[in-house]
Amino acid sequence: MIKTLSTALVILFLSGCSQQTSSLTVSQEHTVMSNELKSIMHEMNMIIYNKNHSELDRDNLRRREAMNLGVNIKKLSNKIKDLNLDKNIKKKTQFNNYANELYKKGDTIYTLAYNYEIDKLEASYQNIEKTCTACHNKFRK
Repeated sequence: MIKTLSTALVILFLSGCSQQTSSLTVSQEHTVMSNELKSIMHEMNMIIYNKNHSELDRDNLRRREAMNLGVNIKKLSNKIKDLNLDKNIKKKTQFNNYANELYKKGDTIYTLAYNYEIDKLEASYQNIEKTCTACHNKFRK
């Protein structure tokens, strides 16, 4: 399971680093990125609630996956900022502010996991969700 998850994360990383031009619309690209994050979160839930591991093993797995999630959220937030959404400077600034906030929260997840503060991760996950929801409410019509 860990190999599968690691492979998925490597593929996610490589796909984010590819220099291919995409024929997807901005909305489609965002949907793909959202689905990738949902997939990572699902894998984390599977690890957390797997009864075949000791609690220490689950914490170590959860820590590693949270660190990976933090790294990927930061990469995706940078990718979001690169999207050419709107020529309106005010809207672009607001959108980039949400992307910057997402980056900071991804960094917080990474730092908490790195420092073994596993018990604080759930609140950070909820903060990420709030940021995404606020941005979607503002920009999705």
